[in-house]
Amino acid sequence: MRNSRRMKQLYQINPDCAITLRDRDGAEIFVDYFQEILYQYKGCSCFLLEINENSTKEQSSQSSVVLSLNHEISLAFLRNTKKSNTLSDSSRRSLVRESTNFLRQHCGNHPKRGEKIALAESIICIFPAFKIANSKFGGIDLFYNPENNSGYLAAKLKTINTKLTKLDSGGKKKRKLSEVDKESDDEAVISVEDLHFFQNCIVADELQLVQQKLQETLKARQKFIATESNVLEHFPIFLYDSSLIDFDFNLRNGEAISNSLLENWEKYESCVEKILIDAAGGPSLGNCTDWATEVLPYLMLLKLLPSTASGRAQKKVNFQKSVDSFLSFENLNTPIAEYAAETSQPTIVAVGQDRATICQYFITINGKKVNVPINYKFSQVFDLYFKAFYVFNIQFDVTLANFLGFFDKFIYKINDNKKPSTRLLEVQSKFENKFKELMK
Repeated sequence: MRNSRRMKQLYQINPDCAITLRDRDGAEIFVDYFQEILYQYKGCSCFLLEINENSTKEQSSQSSVVLSLNHEISLAFLRNTKKSNTLSDSSRRSLVRESTNFLRQHCGNHPKRGEKIALAESIICIFPAFKIANSKFGGIDLFYNPENNSGYLAAKLKTINTKLTKLDSGGKKKRKLSEVDKESDDEAVISVEDLHFFQNCIVADELQLVQQKLQETLKARQKFIATESNVLEHFPIFLYDSSLIDFDFNLRNGEAISNSLLENWEKYESCVEKILIDAAGGPSLGNCTDWATEVLPYLMLLKLLPSTASGRAQKKVNFQKSVDSFLSFENLNTPIAEYAAETSQPTIVAVGQDRATICQYFITINGKKVNVPINYKFSQVFDLYFKAFYVFNIQFDVTLANFLGFFDKFIYKINDNKKPSTRLLEVQSKFENKFKELMK
């Protein structure tokens, strides 16, 4: 009974519940011998944990979960979960894979809604760290969201069934423009005079007038920018004074949203390395570990949130490729004219003696360089960088979609009603659990 009590404590199971362990074929395994049995298995091992919430047969309700672990994970499973109360990314993927296989074996390729809910509830029961706060479905959203049939279990089932039936997943997604005011407004057309003013004014001498003009022409500029590919040619004022990017973003979204990053990033920064270690076994930033200390937390979050390339292959984007899309380094001796990359995507350029000693940052867009105050810290630079996507109506690049989507959804909270991907939801859940630990 010693191991039985230990497993209940480890997985936060009610002490009054009766638990039963079974192997892949359904044969019962004595709980007290479970750890010894783990050492006997080689390759993949699969176990079913049944939890009887009440001892009486009349009120008994049963839940179950499949524990699928390769041999190395199996040996350290109880020890690792006790330490972090969660699973690494690789262990979680193994859990989802075998849980899905179990579901298909017993319920077919298209299990019912209730069957998927039961399995998701079982996983959350064993790993409460994966429970989503303020959920309408008891916190099971990461593994199964019955409202929109999403989550890790639903996604895995869909992938398997797609491969089995060899169906084409459909056409390519069309590029989405940033939301603009859809109300009918005949006057929301920017005039030639206003364009001439923005192209020829001296920002340093006429800052108040520039800000007034930006406010007056907001709706007209939103409509104009939605159809223009190179906004900075028409509005060069943003190149000369980057504070206007912040000002324009504030006009669109309000001060509370505009200040979100600088007010909240510190708590994320304090936890991101611990979460990456739990997920991947170590920081694992490859050849990016020599960046300045203030940059590393952003690279760690980028590592936690790899994007998926478009197309039928659905492969994860290489980490270094994502870093290159986000950030580049230039030596102090490099001519300024060579900083600007010919890409429509905003990119942060760090200038210094080496990547650990940065003197100044710039932001490049469409081959043009946005001047950033020399005393700006990286978080302030990133704040401008993120806001540039909205001010200039630029869609997040596929290599950074999850990374920037995380800031969009959980830090700035601009599109609060937009459904996040399962991976974003999982990483935010890990942050919230770390925040709670720090408050204890």
